[in-house]
Amino acid sequence: MGSQAAAAGPAPEQLFREATAAYEAGDMATAQARLEPFRSKYAEHRLYWPANLLWARCTTDAAESERRFRLLAQAAPAETRKECDLEVAHLLLLRDRWADAERAYAAFLDANAGDERAELAVYWRAVCLKELGRPAEALGVAEGEWRGGRQDRWKAPAGLLVGSLREAKRDLAGAHATYVDLAEAPWAADFRPQALLGAAKTTKVAAERERLCRALIKGWPDSPEADEARALVHEPARAGKRFGVQVGAFAQSGNAAAEKKKWAKRGKKVIVVKRRHETLGELYFVMLGPYPTRGQADSVAKGLKGEGVSCAVAVY
Repeated sequence: MGSQAAAAGPAPEQLFREATAAYEAGDMATAQARLEPFRSKYAEHRLYWPANLLWARCTTDAAESERRFRLLAQAAPAETRKECDLEVAHLLLLRDRWADAERAYAAFLDANAGDERAELAVYWRAVCLKELGRPAEALGVAEGEWRGGRQDRWKAPAGLLVGSLREAKRDLAGAHATYVDLAEAPWAADFRPQALLGAAKTTKVAAERERLCRALIKGWPDSPEADEARALVHEPARAGKRFGVQVGAFAQSGNAAAEKKKWAKRGKKVIVVKRRHETLGELYFVMLGPYPTRGQADSVAKGLKGEGVSCAVAVY
């Protein structure tokens, strides 16, 4: 019996575990090799569709990932199809295809208004509308989530978006009130540094700006927002500031790990920094470096741009 089991190969559960571990380590080739049996042998297994979703993510090429998710959606059961639709929308967004992404999120909402992921789609649709230069529509959508949403993870960024949209239309009083409400919300602790900074930048009262900046610097001294707050109150920048050259930003940790591995093979010092983007939420940034001075980072970035690499100098 033992020899027969060995000849049959690893169990599906083991293949899935190995594929997941390889994906998280950025080893896409191994992950795909472990997932292939699911696509050919285990169509009735309970992990078949999770394995297919993982397979669709096992590429650093966003266009190829989109193609895979669209392919899966054609035959997937309803729940998996919803997941595919959202993944496609987000891939479009990450490639700055704002109009296509907005339509994809709107279509998801039309078909799945009661789905637990609807608030996610509402928020990202508002982001797309903002990027498309339709601020009034974006504000209406974001305001609805900020005031009526039930999921803190989407209410809070919607509040930040409302504040930034009001700020952009020079409604500083409205923006300030939104930021203050968010900063004081007990359920929005993860977003408090951004809310405090927004409130500080939209008040006309110098003493209030000072108070808000000091609270931010004291509570979150190592955050990027604290660096901005120090500049607002003319305080020296924190020691140990590092400069990097950003060469990629990913929603999935596995894709960031694969990008890191690619640069490491070229002999580059490279790290992955997890940070919250103003509108895109939590992303994994792939950074070359660190470099002790901006001049060194600028020099590296200039050389990469000469090779046709899209990159930018970043502080972290």
